[in-house]
Amino acid sequence: MQRFGLLLLLIALCVSGGVVAAQDAGGDTVYGLVTINNLEVHIGPDFAYDTIAQLPLNASVIATQRGGDGWLRVSYDSGSGWVFARYVRLSAPLSTLPYTANALPRNRNGRVPEEFDLSSPVCDQWQGAFTLEGDAAAAEGSFTLTLPTLQGANWYRVYIFAPESPLNLRGGTYAQFDSPTNVLTVEIIRLPRRSGTFTWLAAPYWTSAATGGGAGRRQQICPLRIAGTFERP
Repeated sequence: MQRFGLLLLLIALCVSGGVVAAQDAGGDTVYGLVTINNLEVHIGPDFAYDTIAQLPLNASVIATQRGGDGWLRVSYDSGSGWVFARYVRLSAPLSTLPYTANALPRNRNGRVPEEFDLSSPVCDQWQGAFTLEGDAAAAEGSFTLTLPTLQGANWYRVYIFAPESPLNLRGGTYAQFDSPTNVLTVEIIRLPRRSGTFTWLAAPYWTSAATGGGAGRRQQICPLRIAGTFERP
């Protein structure tokens, strides 16, 4: 019975046509049908983003990504954007889609800080070079890491993972460095005492406290991004 329902869904999507296929992590296209009328499509995965389209009941979409708080990125005949997943019936479990945590930060009033540009997905705006200056292989001293700036971000964090360590905050071996600017100083003495290839990851944050406040006040804006590697003897 489930296979029959899925077959009907795929037939309906094929008949409607016009949507470019995308694939989930397993290599299969994830189709969807809108289950309400005038489903709002937002620029990004948050109601603070502008509405760019409305999809009618039974509109066909291709699901390409899932986000936090029940958001789903879809492609449709005339574009793409983010919708609430509960209003889309999918041809595969939601968990099969790649996940990204990119929720907008909120101030104490529950609003997105005015400094952010919501004309496009905020994390798409975090573009630029990640650079390392200085001698990361030295026995002591420090070197400098520079990240791209992001409008609205006022705190930056870098994790430097030891060689052969999983790039995972729960199971990895790493050192953490923070700065209110996009330029961070790394004290070599704080690095894990290992030799080989170190990998550094970075993410922008927002905080309501001028000095960064406590850990609970800092809100991560974009997922961690692999920024580069360096060698230590």
